[in-house]
Amino acid sequence: MEHWLTYIGKQYTANKFIAEARRTDISRNVAPNIAKTLHFKDIVTCLQWRGKTIPPVAFAQFRITRILLDAQVSTEVTTQLEKEGKAVFSGGGGMVSRECGHYVISGGWAVKDIDLSEIAELADAIAKEKKVKTKFMVGGTLSRVIEPAVAVIPAPPFTRGFMRARDWNFEITDEGVIEQTQLLAVTNYAKN
Repeated sequence: MEHWLTYIGKQYTANKFIAEARRTDISRNVAPNIAKTLHFKDIVTCLQWRGKTIPPVAFAQFRITRILLDAQVSTEVTTQLEKEGKAVFSGGGGMVSRECGHYVISGGWAVKDIDLSEIAELADAIAKEKKVKTKFMVGGTLSRVIEPAVAVIPAPPFTRGFMRARDWNFEITDEGVIEQTQLLAVTNYAKN
């Protein structure tokens, strides 16, 4: 299990992010090369940037329990995983609207005996084979609100990506509930 840090978008305050997470869970864009290093059950601490002269704060955490892939790639990924007995269609879906964008979940699969990094590797290989660019997102349910928020010193540089917490000597333990791991198919993703 790894511990990661990620900054929330500038359109959010910590309170606004937490309220949205309680309503729609959490999903975060992630680069394919980072997705291949993530694992189900990794802890992600959400940071709020407060400017160059004020340290950012850690205010919430979630455990990664989902990988979200474009529907065109997820179809082939899930077909292969179903054949191997590693995925079972669990239904679900609907429109997800967030402050930072919106998308449609067109289906979900309960996955077992496979890690997120392996799914990301497979999805990336399929995307390259099809010569398409696929979107990777990871997500989970808010597992902890850090109250009061904790200043992160030294401040990691602002980035839209994920950073290993150990690289910043930063860790907050989390005894949150671990949910069933899933793969979700996404269509019509658009930034607001």
